[in-house]
Amino acid sequence: MKKKKIATYAALLALLLALLTGCAQKTVQNNDSPITDESAGYQARIEELEAELQKQKEERYISDAAYTATIQALQSKLDALAPDIEAGSTQVETGDELVFSYRLEGGKAVITGYKGTSTLVTVPAALDGYPVIAIGERAFEGQRIAAVILPQGLEAIGWFAFYGCEGLIDVSIPPSVTSIGYAVFDGCESVSIICASGSYAEQYAISYGLPHITT
Repeated sequence: MKKKKIATYAALLALLLALLTGCAQKTVQNNDSPITDESAGYQARIEELEAELQKQKEERYISDAAYTATIQALQSKLDALAPDIEAGSTQVETGDELVFSYRLEGGKAVITGYKGTSTLVTVPAALDGYPVIAIGERAFEGQRIAAVILPQGLEAIGWFAFYGCEGLIDVSIPPSVTSIGYAVFDGCESVSIICASGSYAEQYAISYGLPHITT
């Protein structure tokens, strides 16, 4: 509807400009003739239409921008509400399995749970083709695991992610991690953090008084 209004105003503006041009030509031919009230009226109408046309363009731009923002917000909500997906199991050398569940956020995987039988857990950099960017809240809570290697490219570890993993001995955290939540390793009495020197993980370990080994 707004496009039709803009087209209508543009057409009226073009018509009035043509009429005004004709009046101007007559005035040039007779220098003694003053500008008529009719010509002044045309000019005022043109200015009014130009202002209205500009207003319509601005309103359309604002409307389009708001529409795009609304679509993006809805997509984010849909991603957050998407059901957990269970990744296919991977056999490890011990004969045990690594099975993860995850949800998608913006086309990237956030691990939400672990159902594998292996106590030595290597989290893959991608699940079903989706890059793994985070370990979700309570994802490994209470699991019987001894060691975890997190992948390069991981960005965040959520609250209570390894809470109550009593047998956990060490967790390797890559330098790509820049966010670690509250009480991630509470209840992990024997855990040590393996991390890069100067990394966010090292600062986290120091601030929480956790044993750590830098590489």
